[in-house]
Amino acid sequence: VFLVIFAFFLPTHAELVLLMTLARHGSRSPDSTVVQYCPNNRNMYMYSAPFSELTIRGMHQAWDFGKYLRQQYIEEHKFLPERFEELNMNFSGFHSEFWSDSAVRCLQTTVAFGYGLYPREYFGEEFPIVPLPVHSEIKTFDDLFAAAKADCSGVRERDEIAFANTAGLRILQANRNTVNKVGDLCGFDIMSLEPVERVSAWKDVADFLDSDHEQELPLMPGMSPELYAEASRLSFKLLMQRFYATQRQITYWAGQFPERLLNEIRKAITHDHQGRPVNPRYVSFTSHRELIYAMILMMEWNFKLEGEPSYNNHYKLPPLTTLFWELHRKDGVSVGINDTIPEDRLSDAYFVRIFVWTPIHGRVSVTTKFCKTDKCSLDEFFSSIETHVGKTGAWDEICGVNYEDSKYVRICRELFSSQFQATSAHSENVQAAHPQSSSNKLREFDVISHR
Repeated sequence: VFLVIFAFFLPTHAELVLLMTLARHGSRSPDSTVVQYCPNNRNMYMYSAPFSELTIRGMHQAWDFGKYLRQQYIEEHKFLPERFEELNMNFSGFHSEFWSDSAVRCLQTTVAFGYGLYPREYFGEEFPIVPLPVHSEIKTFDDLFAAAKADCSGVRERDEIAFANTAGLRILQANRNTVNKVGDLCGFDIMSLEPVERVSAWKDVADFLDSDHEQELPLMPGMSPELYAEASRLSFKLLMQRFYATQRQITYWAGQFPERLLNEIRKAITHDHQGRPVNPRYVSFTSHRELIYAMILMMEWNFKLEGEPSYNNHYKLPPLTTLFWELHRKDGVSVGINDTIPEDRLSDAYFVRIFVWTPIHGRVSVTTKFCKTDKCSLDEFFSSIETHVGKTGAWDEICGVNYEDSKYVRICRELFSSQFQATSAHSENVQAAHPQSSSNKLREFDVISHR
């Protein structure tokens, strides 16, 4: 387990108002499909977890990440309270909020991370440990973390079929030597599968090899370090081409998350400027790599991860890679005024600081064409999302989402077909559960209205 500690200083002449992180889950065991696709690699029985789940090493990665945040934001900078259950000024909730994809490995990562951030010794004697509330959603409806597998699943499946029969086919054929060598060692001919299954099988086998490497398990018999490196580079190229070859795909893989990001900033600025407590002060999100890549590509973040495979100047993300967004109020900006900040003064009052962290590399600097430095003005920050969405349309428009006929409504109709009545009250509930089109939401800021 690697824990990188480094000197870290918040910007001078500014006050941190809101912290948000988006983390990939920790190191996991391989998927169960490897029993078929790579039966000769007996490492599959050496993991400390069931198939596809968080390993002990992954738990330690998450726990160490929580300890890192505690050191920076609690012990050094006093931004968060020492104890999770410490109430805020108006008793409206906790200072930290945890959101996770519903996959067990993401949920476990979130809990392990939370207990690194708020260790047991700080819980007091009233109860041996404070249960951390983690917000999640059923995968079928989860447009925040997995729109591509929820309301965009139909569009994604069509894109994947097209990819497997065109670019995916060409990439695997061009790298047939590598694929065949790995297949021979695994004891399964991956190229014998149909195109869609072939792409998926290669991803699962390559992930298996990556998991072995992360767990420091020996390479399977006959596998050289050079062949493993070739396989890892090929799997990353396939992933980037399969899911993010077009701007449109990036948009629907990002799903609802960009508007959630902007809404948290909008809310924090509203409360802070009016002198009201910002609650929560920290919002933690845990997901899979697909959402994280989509956000990196949408916001056009550039950074280097030494030792990781790269493709088109983007790098493979190790487990627990985390994106950071810090909202700061500049020095001298008055608070407690019960009105809005003029639009032309927003970037003079607040900025967003961005960076990446991994357990291997520590904190990594980010550059983007939208921001002159790692401290993005609000104009620059909002442009990084609005520019992209303006080109593609919102994710729900791409996927043809009709909230009056969403998956939630359709399932209810099937379950209660004899009694179901589409009342206006139910429609309002559905609308609340699934916010309206991102293209409209991006424009609806009572405090921030960037155009």
